[in-house]
Amino acid sequence: MKTCVLFVLASLFLACGTPNMQIAIPDRFKEQAIQYPVKIAGTGEGRKPVRLGPYSTSRIKRGLLTTRGRYNRNEQSLLQENLLNLFQIELGSLRSVQRDKFEFSFTDGKQAVQVLAQEQEISEGARFQSNTRWVSEVYREQSFQYAFSARFIPQNPNQGEPWNLVMYSNYDWSIQQPFQAADFNEGGLLVTAGDTLTIKTVRVQRVIDKHGQEHAMPFAIPFAYEFRIGDEVCAIIDTWGKNLWLYKELDESTRSAIAAATTAILSRRIQNRVGAG
Repeated sequence: MKTCVLFVLASLFLACGTPNMQIAIPDRFKEQAIQYPVKIAGTGEGRKPVRLGPYSTSRIKRGLLTTRGRYNRNEQSLLQENLLNLFQIELGSLRSVQRDKFEFSFTDGKQAVQVLAQEQEISEGARFQSNTRWVSEVYREQSFQYAFSARFIPQNPNQGEPWNLVMYSNYDWSIQQPFQAADFNEGGLLVTAGDTLTIKTVRVQRVIDKHGQEHAMPFAIPFAYEFRIGDEVCAIIDTWGKNLWLYKELDESTRSAIAAATTAILSRRIQNRVGAG
């Protein structure tokens, strides 16, 4: 319940907020990084190219976004069955599987890679269904598992090995305490020819408007991703303000890999819920 309230408050805050707002980047990192504003149509569900600084993509080719579900009527004890029948309520479980895939080419102005990406979410929950006037159907999500992967293949074989991106997130209400918010943190790995970078969700509570004024939100929301080499942060994706911050001292191939991963992450369609990046 607490999580649902946070989602509603977050949606209202975003609806009323200034569209030019950005997350507050720590000054220490900002001084050593380069900011690349991300040019992307809508929320990433379109097909238009993505641009950020010297990096750009082709038009995005998308497959069909598919969803399939299965409903099972729960087996209840006699007492539970009689109580549900009294209120004309049927209780069951609903399992839904959603899949999407897309592809595009990415270039840093010198070399190009082909990006092949796919994502899947499996969610399960309880559904209360009734033919009465006061309630028709109520669904409560109890768990979900999400996975996203992308492969970056150099179009010229002499330009090096492919890179791989894997991200994941999940939660299970059964392990939560009453009124405790579920954990929507998302993590992952970006594996390049020379490095393995870890990806971590960052919960943000302070934002900056178009006039440079800093504001505090009533609660922290995961609006950013950190890329790390070892324990050091080397890049930050601002998923709200649509900005990529890259550490200046990164080598050219690592910068390109992070920028390519950013275009893939921001082009997803399934993982767009508040609180999941």
